[in-house]
Amino acid sequence: MTAGPGSYVLKPRGQWHTFWNAGDTDLRFIELIIPGGFDGYVARLSPMLQAAGTPDPAAVQSLAAEYGIEFDFDSVPRACERLGLTFG
Repeated sequence: MTAGPGSYVLKPRGQWHTFWNAGDTDLRFIELIIPGGFDGYVARLSPMLQAAGTPDPAAVQSLAAEYGIEFDFDSVPRACERLGLTFG
């Protein structure tokens, strides 16, 4: 799915998803996550992502599990190759 300016996208609970900015201009978006608590995950994840190098998948996975979040890291290399993306 591609969502252009002014679009709204609904991601149903439990649905696998990913997103990125496919353009060359800045992206701004608002994401509502209900119920609350996701902000704690983001606060703890941010230092991992800001550290030099690729984030440690095991550490990210462990943190995510505390918040009931699941990742399919095995699919990331294939998706990056198919879409011309980099991870981290």
